[in-house]
Amino acid sequence: MARARVHISRIDQELSGLVDQVDARATENQRVIEAESNRVAIVSVIIVILGGAIGLAITVYIVRSINHPLRTLVDAISAITKGDLDAKIPAPSKDEFGEMTQALSLLREGLVERKRFDNERARSEAKLRESEERFEKAFNRSPSMLAVISERSGEIIDVNDAWLAALGGDRTHVIGRAADDAEMWVDSDGSLSINSKPGG
Repeated sequence: MARARVHISRIDQELSGLVDQVDARATENQRVIEAESNRVAIVSVIIVILGGAIGLAITVYIVRSINHPLRTLVDAISAITKGDLDAKIPAPSKDEFGEMTQALSLLREGLVERKRFDNERARSEAKLRESEERFEKAFNRSPSMLAVISERSGEIIDVNDAWLAALGGDRTHVIGRAADDAEMWVDSDGSLSINSKPGG
């Protein structure tokens, strides 16, 4: 029996040693697991922060890539509507902004053409007025009797001062009447005058 007690004592010691080893390993494993958990948590936080920073950077890039062309277009539209037809329009791209840029370019080309046409028309009208003024001066200052008669209707459009001085009367009795019925009749003494009625 003494041997049995020695044997049991040895087994108890071995079991105690085993339990201590298991406890030591469990404690070590616990530390490893906690360290791994901490590492995973730190890595997760870093990934979340990096993901947020990357997401923010992408958002800022997208907003700028939209905002810059849009701001440039708005500035160009504003300048063109204020009459600055030399305003810089961004180069067309292959997106919606490119379509807007092309439309704005066409609008500006139309406005430039309209301005050119208006300037040309103003120059033509100024030349016409100048020509009419020169004609009117020459027409009225001429010592010869002159009348302007419509080729189509035969109506008298205007007569000059020499015509009125020679025949008497005023323009209101003559303008608008047919040239062959202008109440210009030979008086009984053989002179020409404007009578109030034909044969008068």
